Amino acid sequence: MSHGPAQGERCWCGSGKQRRKCHPVAKERKDVLTVTFDRPVTPAKLEMTPGGVVRFYDERGNVMTPQTQTLQRQFDRSKGPKSVFRVSQGGNVPLAASLETSLSNFGRLYVVDTNTKVSGTSSLSVSVIARTEYRPYSDELTVALQEIVAAFELHNVRGSNPEVVA
Repeated sequence: MSHGPAQGERCWCGSGKQRRKCHPVAKERKDVLTVTFDRPVTPAKLEMTPGGVVRFYDERGNVMTPQTQTLQRQFDRSKGPKSVFRVSQGGNVPLAASLETSLSNFGRLYVVDTNTKVSGTSSLSVSVIARTEYRPYSDELTVALQEIVAAFELHNVRGSNPEVVA
């Protein structure tokens, strides 16, 4: 089983750079849709629409509306899964099982990205909140406008997730 390019291996593209620096092997990502209901339920039927929306039906054929829905794109790593993107919302507007399809339903998104470095007993987290707004440019084209809303340095945040603090 291969774990990526060998030490010092040159890139296949001919750039002369090391493979790991030029064209690194991407980690396999997966989309995970998590739903919660206001009570314990056992859906009688699941359906995925052509648009990728997952619907749940009870034994009488009624659509069951989740209380909350969270869609995450993540990859596995030795210390547990790492979420690279997450979108959550109430159950009144369904999320699609595809991240791209779900995001296309929103006109404005706020994204929080946090990186944390721990050194000994100290930690430093840098968080950025960015806003992305989608606006139609023409019948065939939508433009994404992006701006940084806020940036934070968080020192020694204990007992809480730095993304929640931001």
